[in-house]
Amino acid sequence: MKVLVVGAGSIGRRHLGNLRQGGRASEILCTDADPARAQAAAGQHAARAVASLDEALAERPDAAIICSPTHLHLAHALAAVRAGCHVLVEKPLAASLEGVDELTAEVARSGKVAMVGCNLRFDDVYRRVRALLDEGALGRVHSAELHFGYDLRRWRPGVDYRGLYAAHRAQGGGILLDAIHEIDLALWLFGEPRRVLSLPRRTGALEGDVEDVADLILDFRSGVGCTVHVDYLEPVYRRTIAVAGDRALVEGDFAARTVTVRTAEGAVLREEVEPPPGDRNVMYVRELDHFLDALEGKARPIAPLADGVRALEVALAARDRAPEARVARPGPRLAKVSAVIQARMGSSRLPGKVLLHAAGKSMLAHQVERLARARLVDRIVLATSEAPADRALIEEAERLGLPWFVGSEHDVLARFVGAVRKYDLGAVARITADCPLMDGDAFDQVASYFLEHDPDYVSNALPVRFAPDGFDVEILRRDALERADREATAQADREHVTRFLYTHPERFEIGLAAPFDRELASRRWTLDTRADYEFLRGVFEALYPHKPDFRLADILDLLARRPELDTVPRYVL
Repeated sequence: MKVLVVGAGSIGRRHLGNLRQGGRASEILCTDADPARAQAAAGQHAARAVASLDEALAERPDAAIICSPTHLHLAHALAAVRAGCHVLVEKPLAASLEGVDELTAEVARSGKVAMVGCNLRFDDVYRRVRALLDEGALGRVHSAELHFGYDLRRWRPGVDYRGLYAAHRAQGGGILLDAIHEIDLALWLFGEPRRVLSLPRRTGALEGDVEDVADLILDFRSGVGCTVHVDYLEPVYRRTIAVAGDRALVEGDFAARTVTVRTAEGAVLREEVEPPPGDRNVMYVRELDHFLDALEGKARPIAPLADGVRALEVALAARDRAPEARVARPGPRLAKVSAVIQARMGSSRLPGKVLLHAAGKSMLAHQVERLARARLVDRIVLATSEAPADRALIEEAERLGLPWFVGSEHDVLARFVGAVRKYDLGAVARITADCPLMDGDAFDQVASYFLEHDPDYVSNALPVRFAPDGFDVEILRRDALERADREATAQADREHVTRFLYTHPERFEIGLAAPFDRELASRRWTLDTRADYEFLRGVFEALYPHKPDFRLADILDLLARRPELDTVPRYVL
């Protein structure tokens, strides 16, 4: 593997050293605007200096690590991707948003891995905090604090800070972009912000045209309120985090290498995490190894380009639109919702159940017809697996004129995401094929709530059931789905499309679509067993020939008139 490092400053030299020590690169190239600096860095780390970026890219490296000055990041990353490179771009992604869309589009077109250098995501202090959130150890999270401060004037002994990029706005300086790690961590931990309240200021203690102190309050859609303080003036380096839930409080100290958990019962657990104080290179090694794993297809990027773009958007909004910045949601507001029907032929209790017939049609055909009557449904797509038996579902979809997608048999989340990406769906409803009675009214009820309130996720079945089992509708935003795909690693979260969202209310805004109805919630009208099929067939054959668009009220009326059909046991609530 041939890897190019663009920029031979301190972070570029760090990556050169880690590449050499890691031994995964067969050849390491280095280029810098100052050829002498490139030669010195290359000589120090047994790399080969190349006179210019164009010459270096002409040698067709597999990957490029962009460590040039911030205001040059976008141009250098774009050139590298166009030359066929995977890219790791140091933070912040850029000094402005100009050109970000072009880079994003080029990465999408090329299929290359693009990561942003959010190295604190690879540090054990923050990974431990993230793990506690994932485990639900803190309970319902409501607030958090992140703090970072250091003295820019003493950051590099013997170097005049006035010559550093940090002191110059045009070069991407200023504490908000320089300390964008804290904003990135807040987004990584808590999801999508609704608004940002900010107080960036120039105290006059430093020369330059940048803010040197900033205080932010991020109001997250998940309900978490997070304060962030960053400054260039603290006499002692400090980087800390605290997250409070209704069951416990966790405090992390990056410099001291400690994570402390305090519970509501008074218990205190303090642990020291690796590496010990002073050894900060470990997180950079982990980041580099992960990047190389990702470009080899061995891992999903933990800090993808989209996350770097979002952190930049928030940082710039906080800097330029203070004191209050509304942060636009990714993607357009929609008038309708697409639907992906998940179907497979494999079933231990009733194989091939979704193609069983009633009233002259397959259960799948009935479901598609009923769903298509919804006012708020846009496209309907079938997602099935690559298992040989599921070929029959593709044939049925083609007969019905239904778009289809084939994906992983076991990674159901990846299969669902694949269907969404293939057909470029926006907000999307997850519908399971074992719910043939579900009607357009049920879909519209959930979709209308979603379109009005714009949560990350809403359902009529979770956290409590609002409709009969068999009328289940889950709707989620595409950016929330993409985030779940990037971050979900547990097998249970890969096997269930929406589990990662509704089990992490501290990161996603969860909506409630309807009032609880005990009578409806007790009904079980899903297709799972032979007895279920006989019940559903009875309903379809009694109602469909006379009223193909029968609704929930018609089913309830039928069962009241013909109690012999109502053979499926109800849930005890």
